Amino acid sequence: PGSRGADDFLLGVCNSDGNLSLLKKFGGPSVDEAHSVEKIPNGLVVMGGYTSAKGGDVSTFYGLTDTWLAAVNPANGSLVWEKTIGGTNNDQLNELFYLETGRLFFAGHTKSVDRDVAMVPTRGLNDVMIGYVNESGELNKIATFGGAKDETAKKMLAAEAFGGQMLVFGESSSNDLNFAGLNRGRRDVFVLKINRNLNQVSLKTLGGPGDETFVDALRLPGNNYLVFCGVNMAGGQIDSLKGGRDIWVAKINSLGDLLWGKVIGGSKDDV
Repeated sequence: PGSRGADDFLLGVCNSDGNLSLLKKFGGPSVDEAHSVEKIPNGLVVMGGYTSAKGGDVSTFYGLTDTWLAAVNPANGSLVWEKTIGGTNNDQLNELFYLETGRLFFAGHTKSVDRDVAMVPTRGLNDVMIGYVNESGELNKIATFGGAKDETAKKMLAAEAFGGQMLVFGESSSNDLNFAGLNRGRRDVFVLKINRNLNQVSLKTLGGPGDETFVDALRLPGNNYLVFCGVNMAGGQIDSLKGGRDIWVAKINSLGDLLWGKVIGGSKDDV
């Protein structure tokens, strides 16, 4: 329905019977990819991901790929506002999380050192980028976390029922700067606890000597969490493997401390 370019954001709305009531595309003349969607209290649906060109619905573009937000009225599919965030290098959004009035958080990564991240310390290759906008799309603050290698954030969850703190999950390959002394292998899953002002409360890593990939996480009663990962090497916190690549389920507390881990799989690769 009305392509804007190579790939577009696609919003579908179904009614309570599962019938499609709206299907609409948003984006610019090149590749646009939506990674997360969040409905905010004013009724708008906000989609977030990245864009790679100016034009169409994209009013501003800085370079390579930029984080792009599109706020849509789900009743009629009208675009209410859109926002480009980033610099002249690669910037990408993987997750949206609405905490409270004035704070719609976004998380992903950046390699830029200018524009919206000009005053934010950049540490290496891709750094974790976390920021927040208000309900009108106005950018309030950005913070970065990382080391000399690659990091990305993939998921945000509420940390406690009160206090305005969040857990950010992702992957890290560094062992310096923010991640000094935390690296367990080639690539680890990290658990970053931050407050509403983007200040670090704690930072922990999960994994073993190989490559761990973050897949998903969910919050349990009692401020504990399950983290779902892919693993390919035994050691460290991973007792043993069943095959080439296995599923690892880890239970952690709100500080990222491991309570238990379990490997699931067969003699070949499991995802």
